[in-house]
Amino acid sequence: VTHFKYLGEILEPTGGEKIAQKTQLSKIKRAYVITHNIYNEKCRSIHTKIRHYNTVIKPQALYASETLTLLTKSDMENNLKKEREIIRKILGPKRTEEGYRLHSRKTTQQMSNIAADIRKRRLKCYEHISRLPPTRIAGSSNI
Repeated sequence: VTHFKYLGEILEPTGGEKIAQKTQLSKIKRAYVITHNIYNEKCRSIHTKIRHYNTVIKPQALYASETLTLLTKSDMENNLKKEREIIRKILGPKRTEEGYRLHSRKTTQQMSNIAADIRKRRLKCYEHISRLPPTRIAGSSNI
C-alpha cells in the first residue's frame, strides 16, 4: 500500500508527507471555493468575514498540523500564499492616491498567520508528549 487515509489524514508507510500536504492545501482551496460568495458580499462587514474565515476555513488548514513535518520552506509558503489570497479577498482593495491597491503582506499577517498557528500547535503537542510518562509509547520516543 503506497498510502492510506486515517481520521481524514493521508499516511504513508515511509513517513513522507507530500501527499498529506497537497491534500491539506486542496482542503483550504475547497473550503474557500464553497464559501467565496460570502466574501464577495458588500453587505457583510470585514469583521464578520474574518470571523467566518477563522471558524470555517482556518480549522481545515490546521487540522492535524501538529504532526506535519515541514522540511522545506515551499511547503509552508504554499499554504501562506493561499491564506494571503483569501485575506486580501476579504479585505478588498485599498484606496490610495494612485488608485486601488492590494493590501500589503504585513496587513494580511496581522489578520491571520497560519505558519505561526502551526508552530504554536506543534509546541503544544511537543509539551504534551514530553509530559507523558516513559511507560507510554509516545512518551518513550525521542522527539
